[in-house]
Order: sequence, then C-alpha cells, then structure tokens
Amino acid sequence: MVEVWPAPWPGRRAVDDNRPVRFLRHVGPLWLRRVWRGYVGTTITIALCLGVTLFALAGARRTQSGVTRFFADVNTSSVLVTSVGPFDETVDALIARLPGVLASSSHFGLNTYVMVDGRPDFDIAYETHGTFDGQYFVQDRFTPTAGRMADPTKQDEVVVNEFAADRFGFHIGQRIDLAVWGVDEFSAPGFFADPPAPPDQREVAVVGIGVFPEEVVQDDADRTARLLITPALSERFRPYTTFGQQGLVLAPGTDTSDFVRDLNSAVPPGAAVELRFTADDMASALTALRPLTLVLSGFGAVAALGGLVLSGQAASRSLRRTRANVDAMRSLGAGRMQMAVLSGVVAAVSAGLGALGAVLVAITLSPLMPIGPVRQVEPERGIDVDLTVFGLGTALVVAITVGWAVFVASRELSPAAHRTASLERRPGPVSRVIALLPTSVATGARFAVNRRPGSPARATIIGGAIAAVMLIAASTFAGSLDRLVERPAAFGWNFDAAVVLGNGYDNFDVPALSKVLSADPNVAAWAGVYFGAGTVEGVDVPLLGMDPEASIPPVLLAGRFVRDDREIVLGRATATSLGVGLGDELVLEGGDAPRRLEVVGVAALPTIGKTHTQSTSLGRGGIVAPSILPGVNLDIFGERQEGLGPHAVFVDLSDAGSGLDTLRAETFPLGRFAGIDTLGVQRPAEIVSADGIGRLPELLALLLAVAAAGSLVVALTASVRVHRRDLAVLGSLGFTRRQTVEAVLSQASIIVATGLVVGQPMGYLLGRSMWASFADRLGVSSAPLAPTRSAVLMFVVGLVLAIGAAVRPARLARRVDVAAVLRTT
Repeated sequence: MVEVWPAPWPGRRAVDDNRPVRFLRHVGPLWLRRVWRGYVGTTITIALCLGVTLFALAGARRTQSGVTRFFADVNTSSVLVTSVGPFDETVDALIARLPGVLASSSHFGLNTYVMVDGRPDFDIAYETHGTFDGQYFVQDRFTPTAGRMADPTKQDEVVVNEFAADRFGFHIGQRIDLAVWGVDEFSAPGFFADPPAPPDQREVAVVGIGVFPEEVVQDDADRTARLLITPALSERFRPYTTFGQQGLVLAPGTDTSDFVRDLNSAVPPGAAVELRFTADDMASALTALRPLTLVLSGFGAVAALGGLVLSGQAASRSLRRTRANVDAMRSLGAGRMQMAVLSGVVAAVSAGLGALGAVLVAITLSPLMPIGPVRQVEPERGIDVDLTVFGLGTALVVAITVGWAVFVASRELSPAAHRTASLERRPGPVSRVIALLPTSVATGARFAVNRRPGSPARATIIGGAIAAVMLIAASTFAGSLDRLVERPAAFGWNFDAAVVLGNGYDNFDVPALSKVLSADPNVAAWAGVYFGAGTVEGVDVPLLGMDPEASIPPVLLAGRFVRDDREIVLGRATATSLGVGLGDELVLEGGDAPRRLEVVGVAALPTIGKTHTQSTSLGRGGIVAPSILPGVNLDIFGERQEGLGPHAVFVDLSDAGSGLDTLRAETFPLGRFAGIDTLGVQRPAEIVSADGIGRLPELLALLLAVAAAGSLVVALTASVRVHRRDLAVLGSLGFTRRQTVEAVLSQASIIVATGLVVGQPMGYLLGRSMWASFADRLGVSSAPLAPTRSAVLMFVVGLVLAIGAAVRPARLARRVDVAAVLRTT
C-alpha cells in the first residue's frame, strides 16, 4: 500500500540529495505529520520507564550512603570505651589525653525505676543514661523521631528510645516519677522483694522519642529500652552512677593498634575496658544495607532494559510506517542518509523530552527514598536530585534511542527492505492454526502476529513479556523474603526463646536454673550459652561458648559441630573474611594462652550477645567449647572466678505460642540487680534492613507494567491506522462493526496472553537468580518461593487490562469509513 503525499511545494524544484537543509525544512514536516503520534508515545514510554530506573538507582545510592550521612550529622565518636565496673571520671580524663584524641564525651548508667503508688514498677525495666559533658547531646547526638530533644539545662525533661516507647508505652508529654538507688542498695539480696525508699527521685516529662546513633542499623539482640536524662539532672544524681562509657573522636589517620596500645598503658592496672570502633559499626551497617540497595539496583536495571525495549519498539513503529512511502518521499527528494538524519533528530528530541520527563518523575518520587532503617533518621529528607545518576542515565538513553532510530531508519528505507516488504510470504504453521479460529478472532490474531510495517506485532508482545518478567521476578523475590522472615531457623534462630541474664554480662546459678526449667513441662530442651570475644588471626571475632553435647546445636550450613576444645565453627562471613574453610587451622587469642583450632563447620549464627558490644549474628562470629572462650571466667564486675554459669540459655518449647509468657514469669525470680530478659526471635541487622524493602520491588514492577499498558494502547491505535485498508476490505465483505470490535479485543488479548506466557517463566528464573544472590550475601540457605498464585492472578488481571486498553482503539476501528478508505488506497 502506498499512501498519497501532498504534491511538491509550488515554484520549487524537488529536493535532491545535495540539499539536505531544504529537505529537512520542507519534506520533514510532511513526514512528521504521519509519525508524530508514535514519537509522543515514545516520549511518554521513556519518561515512565526511565523515571522508574532513575528513581530506583538514585534511591539505592541514597539508601546506601544514608548511614554515612547520619553518622556525620550526629557528630559520632570514632571509638567507644566501656569500663567494666564503676564509672570513674579520673580514668576518663587519662584516656581523653591520649595521643590522637581530638574530643571526648562520656555517659554513665544509673539504677532508676518508675515509681507507681509509692513503689518501683519492676515490670518497666530499661537502661538509664546520664552525662556530665554532653554525650548524646553534643557528641553522638540522640535523634528524636517524635517530639524534641530534652533541654540540657532542665532537670524535668527526659527522652526515650523507640524500643522503650514500643515496649512500655512511653509517649510524648507523659509525666513519670523517676527514682534512683545506689549500687549497694540496688544489689542487696532483698531489693526486689522489699525495695527500700529511694534516696532521690524527680518527676520528669517525656519530651522526645527517638534513636541513639548505634541503633539505626542494628540487630534485634542489641535493642534495649533506654532512657536519657539531662546533664542538669545528672548532676543531681551524681552520687548514684554505675558503669560508664566514653566516646572518643580520633584524629584522621590515627593508627588503631597504636591507640589500643596507648590505652592499655594509660588505664590503671586491673581496670577492664571493652572497645567498640564506629568504623566497624559503620562497616556492619553498610553490609546490612547492601542487600537492600542491590535489590533496588537490580530492579532498576531490569526496568531500564524494559524501558529501552518499550521505547525502542515505539520508535521503530513510527519509523517503519514510512517504509510504505519510500516512493512518495523519493519523488520529493528523500535519500537514505537524509531520512536517517531526520529520524535521528526527531528521535533525539523525543528522547530528550522523555528523559526530561523521567527526571521529573524520579525527582517527584525521590521523597520515598531512602528506604529501610535509615529512612527515619535521614538528615536531608525530601526532594533529592542525584546529578550523577540523572546525567549518566539521560545521556545513555538519548544516545541509545538516537542510534537505534538512525539504524532502523537506514535499514527500513533501503530498497532491499522495500522489496522484501512487498514479497508474499507462504503461510506458516501459526497461520494455519489461526485459520481454524472464528473470523473475528482470527483477524485479531493476524493483526497481533503479522509483520506489516507500523503494526505492533511482535515488538508489543516483547514489551508485555518484559513487564511480566518484572512482575513475576518481583513477586518471587518478595514472597521469598517474606518466607525467610517467617522462618527464623533460616537465619540461625532454631529455638523458641533465649533467657539472658544481666544483658549478657551476669552468670546464671546453674542448679537454680535447672530446677526452674525442669519443672516446666512446656520446656522440651535447653542449652547454656556463654558470650565472649577473641582475636582470630588478628581479627576481633564475637564468640559463643557451647557444650559439644548441647541439645540445641547451631544451624549448620556445612561441616559439623565442635566435639572438643580444639575445634571451632565459624559464620560464613567470618570464614570468608579470614579466608579459611573446612579443615583449615587458625589461632585464637584473648584467653590464657593462644590456641590453634581446626575449622570443622560453617553455621548461621543466632543474633545474640552482650549489649553494647559485638555479638554473633548470622554469618558473623564463631562457636567454641566454653572452656577456651576468652573471658569465660570473668563475672559481671570483671573479677576472675571459676565455675561460673552461662550468660544465657536457649530454650525449645512444646508450645511456643503460650509458653513464652510462662517462661518469662518462671525465670524472672532468677534475675539479679542487672535484670533478666526472656527473648523471642532476634533478627540480624541484615534481615531487619531487608524487611524494610517491603513491597517496593512490586511497586517498581507495577510502574513498568503501567508503562507497558500505555505502550499497548499506543500500539493498538497505530495498528488500527495501519490496518485501515484491511478493515475496510473486511467491511465491504460483510464484516460487522461488532466483529471489528471483537477483532481488536482479540488482538489485545492475544498480545497480552502471549507476553505473559513467554514472560512469566523468564520472570521466575530471574527472580530465582536475584534471590539466590541476595540469600548468598546474607549467608542463609533459603530456597525461592514459586509465585503460583501471583502468576494466575496476573494472567487474569492482564487480560482484563488488555480489554480495557483496547476500548479506545476498538472505537476507532468501528468508525473506519469503508468507502473513503477504499477510494483513496
């Protein structure tokens, strides 16, 4: 079919190949009248798909860098020094004068309880922090997520962390009577049975709820209810201080090994300190966030691929429509190079406008980022413009779109392509099957699969398949993540409860513990656990001490459990960082003497340990026999004793649903002055962060599906215009308007159904691959979940949307004027 073009402009000669400028000025507008709709569709497709891509990639960068920005914003310390024993300002002053220390700030603990009806309420158990020099106010600043920061000059204002608010119902404006006791009174045997009158108390108001710096990306095991009083109230409670922790800001470039050596030389003999470097916390936080950002980047990359295909097919449809008009354009002076240049210019304008729209889409959506635990403390909330991502993404899309347009135009306008298009094709097996269908359905099927220039054909099916790939991949990933979160054994928590004494610092009385647990018929098994840390091949490693015959062994990923004190089981991440595997030997230091141990297993370790120190979690840490665990013979005061009981017990319950509260009540009397906690599932920071992904992958996939649906509408509209002559011929042969509508609806349904049939299996394979990479980085063994229900639902919804997308093109098809079309073609 050859369309009728307007005659050459009056008084001017036909444009030849040597006059490209005049061609662009005069023939170009004639060509654009026939293809502009396609390029509008291309612009919209690029704006939507590229917008999703830029949003996802910029969001991934913003999420990953959120921890770094937050730590800089709150003036975080370089290292935290925890004293095991009473708070001593003299020791703090010595440490503050060490070489390389730029700033020092400390906080201390207090034994406080909320007074209710004249008695302390022991059910509301939390840590109380006070400060004389402004820690958590100036350095390592507390970040309110509700309310405001307490005024440091007032005695009657306090703030609490989110965990305390959730657990005990603290709320903004609440007034409480805060009572304090000294260490001697608090540690007296009869304190909890018959508490003495507090030596001091003060009514305070809760003015803020928020997070401490180390709580942003944190294992569940490290989450503790905490209350912070002001420096003014700290001065009033000065006689009742307990332990202390000092934050130090080190000069850039300070060697940590030199600092540790100087620290050990400065503290008095016998004083015990524990170190926690912020760089390690930041590295752990970034590691915990990396799976989150990888997911965003992965889906952004898939969205980019889908967007390029969808926009490329839209541009191709516009260009291929000109192939039938080669003779007319040649009569006006068109050449291959001129048409290729014109196509490139128009494609560049279309891609540029689409890229501008994509940037606006990404900027509009940017307040949804960052995601995960860093979102609530993001110091730069609101609109975000990532010039790096936006600039590179825009340049790449424009270059690809222009290059593709020039390539297609040069190919489609060649004489060989024109001759090929005019050749008759012999019916294939698909055509023979289509011939068996009802007339209207067969017509729609031919429109859906033919290769006529400008028809949607296979390009639109490819676009639908890519949207299906995204949706099924997102559903596979999200379902697998939900199942992982619901199966604690997959991340090392293969028991129902952990009973921890004194935040992991105190030791159980084994006979008393055994008596309580043996009397509970709901306790199926239990195992004692010791907490410690050691230096393994020069790397600080958190450790658990467990009896080789423990009734609740760890979740092994490879190898076996320890059998004696010459063996060690490692987490996957620790084994990888040390560069060791099963059968390798390493040296453990930190105890009475260095020991050479054989690596016999790799395990997913439970997230548990002493608060405010490094603890085992998922792939981090190791397990050894208790007898060789460094620090196993030090009590809560740092004093050496033999025969100490475990710091915690893992408990298997016959009925975890009702047994946890009973276990908590039964073990509460075993607690001493430092308290006791009965904990349910404690998630590692990686799982906590991953849980923050939520339904974002599915949202990104849905946005791409919207772009695919829009592309389908444009494609069907173009198809009606391309097949006007076919519809006119059918109409002249008795094809009714109802059959015309049925043909367009059939075309849309077949396009979508074919795309789903092709795309869903590919989407499942992609989702499996992404999940396998994600689970491997977490260090867990978790098979992907097949999204059967989602696939069926998607098929039904896809067909409904296809019918909806075909409504307007079907109306256009009904209005085709048979006589006019046949008269002019």
